[in-house]
Amino acid sequence: MFPTISKTFHMTRSLLFGFSLIFFFAVALNAQKPTAPQAPSAPQKPAAPQAPAPKGKVVVTEDSLYRWRIKQEKLDGIYIPADLGDCFVQLDKAFDADAKKTFLAIPEQEVDSLTHNTIGRWMDVRWHISEGSRLSAKFNAMGVPHFDYMISLILITYHRSRNGKDPKAKELVQAYNEDWARKEEQKRKERLQKAAAKEKGK
Repeated sequence: MFPTISKTFHMTRSLLFGFSLIFFFAVALNAQKPTAPQAPSAPQKPAAPQAPAPKGKVVVTEDSLYRWRIKQEKLDGIYIPADLGDCFVQLDKAFDADAKKTFLAIPEQEVDSLTHNTIGRWMDVRWHISEGSRLSAKFNAMGVPHFDYMISLILITYHRSRNGKDPKAKELVQAYNEDWARKEEQKRKERLQKAAAKEKGK
């Protein structure tokens, strides 16, 4: 069946809103990029470097490069927020008035899904969340299990805070850990099923 006119209008409006949101973020945030960032002095490399951590959960290592990174106020010449509250301050500086108004107008239940791959990825690259920085180390200490949850945490709590609501960061962290545990259990069951099927096929 063909979609109704109202459904078609709703789909079109959603697409236009998404494109306009990305445009606002691109204009507001690209303006904040330094024109010539200076790389920090190279830290001493470890005598026996560890293998790079697998993609996914942020792994805290004893690698000397990691230890150096999480102590730096700046990486690649760019300031790294010290904690969640500092993220709010930096985002206030990054947004222009129109982009911020657009962001805050998004319904709370949609803010992460609509902006995770735009402003969320901008934060990840700029603040080295997935690679390791003092900010990701702070989130590790809070118990956030994965860098994608870290991004979601910033987006949702910033949206709540600037809309005059309680950020409820601890509740979100607890929910993320429960979600992570469910996903890991599901993966474990799938591995067992594959192993059993493989064994049965011999």
